[in-house]
Amino acid sequence: MGFPAIADAQATFDRARAAGARGTSRYEAGGAPWRAAFRPYALGTKRLWIGVAIPEADFLGEVERQRHTILYVSGGALLLAVLLALALGRVYARPLGLLAAESDRITALDLAPGPAVRSHLREVHRLAESQERMRGALDSFAKYVPTPVVRELLRQGEAARLGGRVRPVTVLFTDIRGFTGVSEGMTPAELTALLADYFARAMAAIDAAGGAVDKMIGDAIMALFGAPVASDDHAARAVRAALACDRALTAYEAECLAAGKPPLVTHFGLASGDAFVGNVGSADRLNFTALGDVVNLASRLEGACKVYGVRILCADAVRRAAGDAFAWRLVDVVGVKGRATGERVHEPLGPVAEVPPARLAAARAYEAAFEAYLARRFDDALGRLAALAPDPSVARLRAACEAFRATPPPPGWDGVARLVEK
Repeated sequence: MGFPAIADAQATFDRARAAGARGTSRYEAGGAPWRAAFRPYALGTKRLWIGVAIPEADFLGEVERQRHTILYVSGGALLLAVLLALALGRVYARPLGLLAAESDRITALDLAPGPAVRSHLREVHRLAESQERMRGALDSFAKYVPTPVVRELLRQGEAARLGGRVRPVTVLFTDIRGFTGVSEGMTPAELTALLADYFARAMAAIDAAGGAVDKMIGDAIMALFGAPVASDDHAARAVRAALACDRALTAYEAECLAAGKPPLVTHFGLASGDAFVGNVGSADRLNFTALGDVVNLASRLEGACKVYGVRILCADAVRRAAGDAFAWRLVDVVGVKGRATGERVHEPLGPVAEVPPARLAAARAYEAAFEAYLARRFDDALGRLAALAPDPSVARLRAACEAFRATPPPPGWDGVARLVEK
């Protein structure tokens, strides 16, 4: 045969017939696939075999071309879909990612405004507006509660519920002397504006030292150090806060006098010790606070400031815990109302490096006179006091020495000054 493809077709057919196969046979010819089929026809007594051999490309080429076309079109459509998905993902994902990050910040009560979230998608835009309204609501609410309390509860993953635990803290009380008289001479609007400036200065100093304002009671402030966030140096922090607050409010007094407003003279009482710290109240209305003798002592010491003519009085535990970074003056041994035992009380003069030598010398001279007083050496005490500038604490100690020199105290006298007023 002159056509190799026909010869290959016949050879393929012979092998298939020998194997008993029927139908179309597939074979390779000239490096290309072919299809061949043979059928017998009877011609009288003879059988005629008619065979057909066709290259596969003749009848499957169009199918193959369509298959390639479909693959190309499908691939292009898939690529376009991926690109559209990425584009839509950026449209949705970026603003949603910003919203998620802002939600994390709000959960931690970081309420400072974040980056603006802009989107052409109505749903995302509405979600961003809702988040901003929530931020504003929380910012307003945070002004009514101690933010460090809520932030610490969120950090610990604890729900707000009744209860707490005993922990060492330092409590600071402030109060304005003669506030009733100040308020009587002002309109409510004037008084509100005056107190707003006053509280802004006081609470800024407390916050800067790491304290948490527990509550404001009229013109008074109660602040905690060492709670809700525990700290080993809570006493030193409280002393720093009281000194900074006193400086800020003394400057504010001068501003008030210059503006024709009444000065707001503030006294401070500090006490350190164990207190119950936690939530008190009812199941549906809680107040985070501290309870215990240390709270009462701080309040009493604040009230005792006017007796001794000082602005800050600290319990002995505060003096010992705050350390020698501050200069001190031992003022008296007092028995405040509600306590059976005497308490050594101290006036913090300031950081050691900042207190003038003359003031330190005066403080040491007063303490020497006071120790002589406790030792019943009243003449010695009076001699030492004579060299000191008069102030209420010096005058009080001199009067006590003169009284006991004239009429000596009984044998069981302990030198404790009993303060019956709060």
